[in-house]
Amino acid sequence: MDLSRCENCTNPKYKAGLCKDCYSNLDFDTPKIKLDGITDINICLNYNRFLREIIKRYKFNDETHFYKTFAEIIIEEIFREKLSTKIDFLTYIPMTRAAYLKRGYNQLKLIAEEIENMTGIEVREVLRKKKHTKDQIGLSFIERKLNLKDAFESEKLQGEKVLLIDDVLTTGATVEEAAKALKAAGASEVYVVVLAH
Repeated sequence: MDLSRCENCTNPKYKAGLCKDCYSNLDFDTPKIKLDGITDINICLNYNRFLREIIKRYKFNDETHFYKTFAEIIIEEIFREKLSTKIDFLTYIPMTRAAYLKRGYNQLKLIAEEIENMTGIEVREVLRKKKHTKDQIGLSFIERKLNLKDAFESEKLQGEKVLLIDDVLTTGATVEEAAKALKAAGASEVYVVVLAH
């Protein structure tokens, strides 16, 4: 792959691995929302048609090169919100072993490792998904909550402030359950950055 070219097309790169045209398709006008157990949640992008397509290709079509683009967008949000000064380490939503073997990679781990490489923010794999859950696509709000109830557990923590990353937030059930596990394990605060909502 030509590193000077857009991750999505063949035009010269402009920002976050994308050309000017592709970058202009990103919508940064995002809502501010609150979720239980989370100190602050930051959303990088609106989940518009363009972003939906490249996230789908990243997660389901083995187009893993997009991890650099997504990491750069999340890093911008981290520094805009000064989160690097508020947290002790970064972690991400885990997958079950079965899901990992099916996909062949954890898309969030690739992003988290790139964030660590580019910023020096420590990544710790403290969360584990302890039960297989149904795909959230097509489930109602209540079904999503029940599907993910007690799905995660965390290594013991000692009052650390944690930054949790995820790719797409719909109802917030996933990050709420992960934050609950982190708090139960001893985290004092959980901040969240999601790529899209």
